[in-house]
Amino acid sequence: MWVLGIETTTPSGSVALLHLPTAEAVPEVIAELPLEARNYAASLFSTTERALTIAGITLAQVDLFAVADGPGSFTGERVGLTAVKAWIEVLGKPAVNISTLRAIGGPVALMDAGRGDVYYGRYPPGDEGLAPASDFTGNNVRRQSGLLAAQVARLGLADFTSGRALGPLQLDARYLQRPAIS
Repeated sequence: MWVLGIETTTPSGSVALLHLPTAEAVPEVIAELPLEARNYAASLFSTTERALTIAGITLAQVDLFAVADGPGSFTGERVGLTAVKAWIEVLGKPAVNISTLRAIGGPVALMDAGRGDVYYGRYPPGDEGLAPASDFTGNNVRRQSGLLAAQVARLGLADFTSGRALGPLQLDARYLQRPAIS
């Protein structure tokens, strides 16, 4: 099984490909590539193509799409979700949406919301993610740092294995902040 993870909600957006050769195997990250900063709409497709080339597969061979749905960049959320919605519609494949905060992991996850605000999420034991986050600060709080697409893909695979999958009309952004009005 091939899983494509897309994370376009943070300043360090990325694309990852996971491979699960058998149901009993541990998923292997085949590629995790950063997206071009502040240019996700232009770099998402070329970066995805590079990841597919590294794996030696085509987009049609991807079995599951996992996408971060926010909170995060308003435009970034729309870029990732729109691409995944189009791919699953055309290819007839399932998708899973993953909270960016859940991908960060930890009992409490934090990320900058801009304008002096912070997004945070609390997760019960066992639901804080499947891989350690790369930056710990005080009292089991994790802050967003580094690439998250592989973690989005891991969590997406776990959710899919548990019976959760969405179609293009069910995928939606996790908007938590009103847009700034000038």
